[in-house]
Amino acid sequence: MEELFLFELNGNNMYFYYASGKSRAIGKEFHTFHEIILFLDGKARLITDKLNMEIKPNTIIVIPKETFHQLIIKGNANNYLRCVIQFDNTPFLQAELSEVKIFKSNQIIENLFGILIDKAQNGTKTADVILKSALALITANLPQKETTIPVTEHSRLATNAIEFITQNIEKPFTSSDIASYLHVSLSTLQHTFKKEMQIPLYQYILKKRLLIARQRILNGIPATNVAMDLGFSDYSGFYKQYKKLFGVTPSQTEKSSKL
Repeated sequence: MEELFLFELNGNNMYFYYASGKSRAIGKEFHTFHEIILFLDGKARLITDKLNMEIKPNTIIVIPKETFHQLIIKGNANNYLRCVIQFDNTPFLQAELSEVKIFKSNQIIENLFGILIDKAQNGTKTADVILKSALALITANLPQKETTIPVTEHSRLATNAIEFITQNIEKPFTSSDIASYLHVSLSTLQHTFKKEMQIPLYQYILKKRLLIARQRILNGIPATNVAMDLGFSDYSGFYKQYKKLFGVTPSQTEKSSKL
């Protein structure tokens, strides 16, 4: 079953939907918007750079933009039911979004999402106002403490690989360089990383570099210079991968940075 949007609301750089079924976000482990998910039903496992845990119904997941995450659906995807708010930076936030956080839902937040479902179902004409108000109230009412869901730690090999990538992402290196640095074979590194992170090592590195590229382009650095500085062998390949990940071309990002 593909993702089934039951109800949705569109605002200015804000989007809410209530949906069931398999997510269309598969393969989009990094994205350029913040996300708050109210996980209502089904079985899932959340994987991030630091976390690997089972997610239970009535859990709130806060995912800052450009943060690696995988929400792996277990069992029947038809039972995967959730409410999601996606948004860009906004002055209406009442909480800092700097890392993935997991909370047990509370009645206030469930009521706020219920209002959004109701407004979406009835086709409100004031979606932007409703979404801004709901987002402010939801972030203001997030619990003070995260849930104590048991976490399965990543292996030392995967953790060290992530640390190496994070510290050197703006420098040219290959998967073989990481394996050599960690004193393991390339095949062992690739197998372990994909098994634990649910993404091939080279794809993880590529998408991290593309995020850095986008940030630099938005800061006014020409896309051709960015591609060269980050170790892309040719601009054509960089262009294709950039558009595939972000849905726009590097030049379109350049134009948006000048608006």
